[in-house]
Amino acid sequence: MPGVLSGYLHRKRNRLVRSHVRGDVLDIGCGPATIAESLEPSQKYVGIEVQEGYITYLRSRFPQHTFLRRDVETGPLSLGDLRFDTVLMVALIEHLAAPESVIVAVRSYIKPGGHLVISTPTPLGGAIHRLGASFGLFSRQALADHKRTYDRRDLAALLLDCGMRMDLHNTFEFGANQLCVSTPVQWNRSPSTQRASMASTRGPTQ
Repeated sequence: MPGVLSGYLHRKRNRLVRSHVRGDVLDIGCGPATIAESLEPSQKYVGIEVQEGYITYLRSRFPQHTFLRRDVETGPLSLGDLRFDTVLMVALIEHLAAPESVIVAVRSYIKPGGHLVISTPTPLGGAIHRLGASFGLFSRQALADHKRTYDRRDLAALLLDCGMRMDLHNTFEFGANQLCVSTPVQWNRSPSTQRASMASTRGPTQ
């Protein structure tokens, strides 16, 4: 059941995400596909969602876009030769037991010059969420599904291990939430070597 403040937080987060959306969009864990509402007719949008009920509803609401049912943790994305300028993982990685496998999978669908946008609660946000959920301010179900939270360093290391460089990192909602933009880099699939080779070339993080 949604919490009292869940809708507000969802709208706030999506306003920030929209400012980084350009070109064709792949939305992993799209939920209600709020981002699709603000796209231009020329922009291609593919939404990935595990819940069949969402897929049926979204195909009816946005017939011009594509919605596919996929469990990103247990199966391939199977998107063929499609490539995207923007890949979104909004409020998703905190729900994943193995986010590395999902990030690696979406990396191959990013066009040259494209980027990945991630939003996820900070450790502070996780603590606030736990407290707020106990009073019904935030969704108890969403909290129960959270696997972990990430600070900026955790997030940068996770991305680097997946062949991505964090180019931008900002916190919002008074430090309770964070958004980062990352781009693919040359990658040898060896985390320790990747960190060493990238140590002096990381992009700005604030």
